[in-house]
Amino acid sequence: MSEKIKLQTQLSWEDIKNFNFYILYRRGTTIFITIIGVIMLLFALSYFLGFFSTLSKPPIGQLLMGLVFTIGLPLFTIYSARKQFNSTGRFNEKITYTFDKVWIEIIGESFETKITWEKLHKVRETDKWFLLFANKNMAHIIPKDSLSNLQISSLRTIIRSFSNPDFKVNS
Repeated sequence: MSEKIKLQTQLSWEDIKNFNFYILYRRGTTIFITIIGVIMLLFALSYFLGFFSTLSKPPIGQLLMGLVFTIGLPLFTIYSARKQFNSTGRFNEKITYTFDKVWIEIIGESFETKITWEKLHKVRETDKWFLLFANKNMAHIIPKDSLSNLQISSLRTIIRSFSNPDFKVNS
């Protein structure tokens, strides 16, 4: 029988908020929209500081869109994450994960599931988490601060044992 890794985690509001920002800002379009927002803000602010006095009317539209792209998007993300965290009881539960070379067993206080590694969309390791993506935007978040160095190393070994190019962990 293969070696099993068993660990227990509990997600915090910070984990959910940071994961939502991770999902949002890993897309090139979001970064592009944010850059456009900054440019619009700079243009509008430069008018109000007197650099573009030749314009017939103030660039209120650019100012508003710049604010929406640079401030509104992050504020909406925080609001959505807070709503997710408060309305989904599973985020507040203690979750026990058991990993081996074939299965991932996930047991919460109100649910239980067992999946094979091959059913995962992808796996990513960040500075703070292991992310086991069930699909493009939904992941099981495993905070690394709830793992020992041995557990981190063992989990990396299991993940590396798959030839799936979408399973990426640190060295």
